[in-house]
Amino acid sequence: MIAVAVRQGSSIPRALQIIGAVSGTRLGDDMVHVASALNRGVEWNSAWSVVSPRGRQAENLEVLRNTLEPSWRHGVSPLLRIAAQVEQIDRDERQYIEREAAGLSVRLLMPMGLCFLPAFILIGVVPSIAAFAGG
Repeated sequence: MIAVAVRQGSSIPRALQIIGAVSGTRLGDDMVHVASALNRGVEWNSAWSVVSPRGRQAENLEVLRNTLEPSWRHGVSPLLRIAAQVEQIDRDERQYIEREAAGLSVRLLMPMGLCFLPAFILIGVVPSIAAFAGG
């Protein structure tokens, strides 16, 4: 959404402010605080240190900060960096999903094996042994 706002001509602080206000999340509130600091003329690093997020929110803000910083400092368009960051996040999420799916198959196979093995022995092996022993 930041890319859309910037593509339509918004400045970085304005994009952060609008997207942050619309999102209605803690991350959005932090984006609004950063935008306000930048609009007051606070230096880039100081503006981002105004907020103190935790956990996943801190990671998201750090990604946003690192993505937009060259544009703020050097005046280049942030669109290419935003697109590259979106692709990187997409790749990371796909890898995470694939890893979890592989782990899920192992976790599902173990109980199934524990259920089917006794049934196989009782239905297939025991009658065969009984037939050979009896006859």
